Amino acid sequence: MPTEFLSLNGPDNAGKTTQIRLLSEARPTLQLLGSAHEHAPHLWRVPPEDSADWWFETSTTAELTYSLLESHRLRAEAREQGIVAVIDRGHSMLVATAIATCIVKDKMSIGDARAAVEAVQRTLAEPPFEHSLLLLLSRDFDESIAISQARDSHEWDQRYLLYQRTLHDVLMMQAESGLYTLVMELRRSSRAEIHSQILAAVDAAVSDRFGASQ
Repeated sequence: MPTEFLSLNGPDNAGKTTQIRLLSEARPTLQLLGSAHEHAPHLWRVPPEDSADWWFETSTTAELTYSLLESHRLRAEAREQGIVAVIDRGHSMLVATAIATCIVKDKMSIGDARAAVEAVQRTLAEPPFEHSLLLLLSRDFDESIAISQARDSHEWDQRYLLYQRTLHDVLMMQAESGLYTLVMELRRSSRAEIHSQILAAVDAAVSDRFGASQ
């Protein structure tokens, strides 16, 4: 199956935006599709000052999951024919986000939250294949959070801290089950080393794309 999408995934402040910018400079022929919500503004009409409360309190798991995955579907439709597109947070990451939010908001177990999210997934079309990269600040939660908070200009409240802890657990579960093509632990590598690994993954995906189309 030819690669059509390459996604950069990971927790907040893992450097996804920086790496996507570096990719755009190093490989200008790639199509950058950005974040999913940019392609479905009609699904994200909550005022910015109310977004956290909608996300963690007033929305249902079905509403949030649908908004995330439908936005992803519309983003995928924006890919130009024959071009590998780079996306910020791919399908697996959006699923992880929905599961973690469900756990925090509805106080569910990971298993029950995953079942609730999968029930919504089954109503939607199968997502396109992605060559997905997971950028982890650290596999250790406490170390990951310390790095992330140090890079953030905003103070985290207890709800957001719990969400980040839960998201870390879900991402680790996904990584262990093989959902990501490549998992990189950033604390063990310099930014240049990380960028080099990502470029190699992109070049492999592009080679796969053109090799399959010949």
